[in-house]
Amino acid sequence: MKQIYILLFSIFLTSNSVTAQEELVYWVGGNTSTLSYPENGQGLSSALNAGLQNYNGLNTIDNPNTGWRNLNSSTSVDPATSPYLSYTLTTNDFIQFDRFVVHGIANGSALQKMQLRWSIDNYTTSLGEFNPGGVSLELTSVDISTTPIIPSGSVEFRIYFYSQSGFVFNSINGPYPSTDETPSSYTSNGRNFSIWGTPLNFSPSANNELVYWVGGNTSTLSYPENGQGLSSALNAGLQNYNGLNTIDNPNTGWRNLNSSTSVDPATSPYLSYTLTTNDFIQFDRFVVHGIANGSALQKMQLRWSIDNYTTSLGEFNPGGVSLELTSVDISTTPIIPSGSVEFRIYFYSQSGFVFNSINGPYPSTDETPSSYTSNGRNFSIWGNLFNSSTLSTETSFLLESDVKLFPNPANKYIKISKLTKTENYEIYDVMGKKISDGIISNNEKIHIKNLTNGLYFLRFKNGNTIKFIKN
Repeated sequence: MKQIYILLFSIFLTSNSVTAQEELVYWVGGNTSTLSYPENGQGLSSALNAGLQNYNGLNTIDNPNTGWRNLNSSTSVDPATSPYLSYTLTTNDFIQFDRFVVHGIANGSALQKMQLRWSIDNYTTSLGEFNPGGVSLELTSVDISTTPIIPSGSVEFRIYFYSQSGFVFNSINGPYPSTDETPSSYTSNGRNFSIWGTPLNFSPSANNELVYWVGGNTSTLSYPENGQGLSSALNAGLQNYNGLNTIDNPNTGWRNLNSSTSVDPATSPYLSYTLTTNDFIQFDRFVVHGIANGSALQKMQLRWSIDNYTTSLGEFNPGGVSLELTSVDISTTPIIPSGSVEFRIYFYSQSGFVFNSINGPYPSTDETPSSYTSNGRNFSIWGNLFNSSTLSTETSFLLESDVKLFPNPANKYIKISKLTKTENYEIYDVMGKKISDGIISNNEKIHIKNLTNGLYFLRFKNGNTIKFIKN
């Protein structure tokens, strides 16, 4: 399953090519027993081609207000069976979503719950809970400002109903008071549901090959092997291996002794591809050129360091004894900031061997597009580049702030200026893991020399967040 992992950053361009946060689309609704579905969204942002509302598993109600009856009383959400409202957006731009707002909702049962999920992770995790309150019409929302930047294409949000059967009604005759401290800037009448965000107007380069590796006799080749044809966005690309045996053969050969039926990142053997980047990258595809599999049951799975190798990005299809082309589509992974990222190809399921040859091009086993078919390489990684010279390294993605962080990038410490009082702070990495916290005063140092090089976020208690780079 392809999955996007949440990175706690938003990107704002200094060249005014990013618009301000805006209402991307809203839905008015009406009598659900007579309204035609899917319902088209209104007030479409220029970043959207379409926004459709639909429903599944809910019963309609004959009432001038938008009413839904839910019969699900399960205590948790099951994406396969729980009823939901669906909001499918077709986008033509990169978008940083901000908030999903429900305007004027009355809940017929205090125990009935509404949970937001989305298609980016196949509806596996919650983005947050709405608070529909009670029988009075009220405003509620879910903050989705820390979700990853979404490239142009399609994304679907779902509001799942669970915990208690009951009904809900929406009215467009607001504005209504909030049940959950939804900011007043989202309080509007004339709509039932709305989605807010920031179109980024990114102009990435055309998709191109970022780096490739030629390989050779693994028993004599020196590892790590340097990548070739490096893109301007890369400082280095290193191939290495762990737990595999080399093979004395002119072609690139590896012997795998792992027959476990699933990948264990701690023990499964793998090939490693570590990229040091100096620009923001949207990865596109990881390609294996000309591979022959000595065992039809042997499998190869791609993972990466962004989620500490916990989930699969996809499976290669190494075919059989004939040399063939195979790849994993990684175009739905998040935009990666400058720093370091490692991909790993894990071998599992059946012991055996594989050979690579650079004397292609070879036919594809999995409908890899012909544009990726090249000879003279064993492995290659493709992607789109974003010009980091247009990106701010001092970005507040929650609130505007006059507070300044310097130096940036920094090696030993950072200092904060223009603080008017003592502030509580927290430092997060790009995976959203809290690294440290403390209390800071104006122009006081925060020591960071023990941090690993990379991108971090300094967040104050009031929500102001500043991005900095440790080098």
